[in-house]
Amino acid sequence: MEMGLKATLNNFASNVNQNAQVQRLTKNWTVDINLQCTDQDEQFLIVVNQGQVVEIKELNDCTEQERKETILLRTHTDCFMDIFEGRCNPAIASLEGDLQVFGNEQHSIKLDAIALILWGFH
Repeated sequence: MEMGLKATLNNFASNVNQNAQVQRLTKNWTVDINLQCTDQDEQFLIVVNQGQVVEIKELNDCTEQERKETILLRTHTDCFMDIFEGRCNPAIASLEGDLQVFGNEQHSIKLDAIALILWGFH
């Protein structure tokens, strides 16, 4: 059975929250990560507070954003699935133009580092 994007994001959140090395890297990190799918009308918000993924919301369920620290990621659903399941390096996807990243570059670097820790891209 193929997982949907929300299930994939929940699995990613669990991996992030349970990985000691990721937690050391992100202990003071608080950000809202907005995911916009370009191939369908699906958007998600990943809420990170002090390095813990505390919530994943479908964006149509969200009211006003709670924090000013945000990053926007935009790509097609399959690319998001590949990134958050560890089959695709987000830094490479961004360099190749498959993933658009908007916002503070520090947040993007942190996401790339999390991917390296979780999946060890070469």
